[in-house]
Amino acid sequence: MKRIKGIPVIYRKINSMALVISKVPGKDLEHLSEKEKPDLEFFQKLTSLIQGCHRHGTVYCDLKRSFNIMIDEFGDPYIVDWAAAIMSEEFSIYPLRIIYKRFIEDDFKAVIKLKMRYCPEGITDEEKENYAHRSIAEPATRAIRDVARRCLQRIA
Repeated sequence: MKRIKGIPVIYRKINSMALVISKVPGKDLEHLSEKEKPDLEFFQKLTSLIQGCHRHGTVYCDLKRSFNIMIDEFGDPYIVDWAAAIMSEEFSIYPLRIIYKRFIEDDFKAVIKLKMRYCPEGITDEEKENYAHRSIAEPATRAIRDVARRCLQRIA
């Protein structure tokens, strides 16, 4: 995959539980002071970063955890801890493709949830509606997604 700013460089895999990655500058969102809270521009950059990952066939799947998102001294986002990430090739056959699309949607809903927590003044009506929207099939899709996530985490 082409190098994407905001994603640590993976140098090598030590074993199934450890990677050697580049040092990521900054602090995670969980440990920011009130004065350091991310602004609307940060969340726009984070959304662009997520879109770039999706274009390259990778879904993060763990953005709700604010300690997985770092902010550098320039206000730019970095995403760390890729253990739960999935690749589009893993979900290329028909029924799994639906679940993969759900993982993509979950990444964006997680960004909205983080934005509600750290930058509530920047939430749009469209984002509120998107976050609140639940389809008829969502409970079943979520259950299958959660089983798939647990299986993938065991494999990793």
